[in-house]
Amino acid sequence: DNPECFKRYTMTHLCLTVLLIVSGTSTFTNADNEEKVNINDMVDMLLEDVTNSLSETNSGSVTVPDLERTFRKSFLKGGLKATRGVFSDLTTLKRTGNATLVLNDDSATVKVFLGLGKMQLEFGHCRAWLSKLSTSDRLTINVNRNSIEVKITITIDGDNCQTTLDDAKINEFGDLKVVLKNLGKIKFVADRLVDWIVNHFDDKIRVALESKLKSVLEKELKKHNLCSLLK
Repeated sequence: DNPECFKRYTMTHLCLTVLLIVSGTSTFTNADNEEKVNINDMVDMLLEDVTNSLSETNSGSVTVPDLERTFRKSFLKGGLKATRGVFSDLTTLKRTGNATLVLNDDSATVKVFLGLGKMQLEFGHCRAWLSKLSTSDRLTINVNRNSIEVKITITIDGDNCQTTLDDAKINEFGDLKVVLKNLGKIKFVADRLVDWIVNHFDDKIRVALESKLKSVLEKELKKHNLCSLLK
C-alpha cells in the first residue's frame, strides 16, 4: 500500500525487463568504441538469391585444370595424371557463423564466414603409376572442412551510400577424403596424393573459384539495400 515502495518496484521491474530484452536478442554490443550489429537475416536472404542464381544458370560447378605430377625415387619412377576435372558445388553455399556489421563514423564493415555443404573435386579419368604398377579410374576428392570469409564495406558520403565487396576468400580447404580404385597397391603415390591435390588447388583452382564467388556475390549484392542498415 506504500506508493513509494510501489514506485521503486515498478522502476526496478521496468529496468529488469529492458535488460532481459536487450540480453535476449543479442542485437548489438559495444566494444572498442564500435557498435556490432547482428544481420544474419539479411545475409541469409542474400545467400538464398546467390544460390538460386547459380542453380538457375547451372553454374554450381567449375571446370578445373588437369592435375599432373611425376617423381623419381632411387630407381623408381611414378606419377599421376588426372583429367576432365570439375569442382562442385557452389549452390550449397551457406552461412556458418554470425554475420556482423561493425559501425564506424562514416562507414560500416560486414563480415561473415560461409561454407559449402558439398565441396568436391572430381576428375573423370585418372591414371596413377609406380614403375610397372598402375591404376586407372575416376578420381574423387571430398573436402570435408572448408571455410570462406566474406567482407563488405558500406561507405557513407553525405547523402550517398556505396556498398563494396572487399573480399571473398577461401581460407580453409582440409580433411580431404580421396577415392581412387586400387590406389592402395601403389602406396608411394597414395601417400603423396593429398599434398598434390592441395598444391593443385592453391596453384590452379583457388583464384578462379574466389573470382566466381565474388562475381555472383557482387551481382546479387546490388539487389539488396545494405545501406538501409545505417539509416
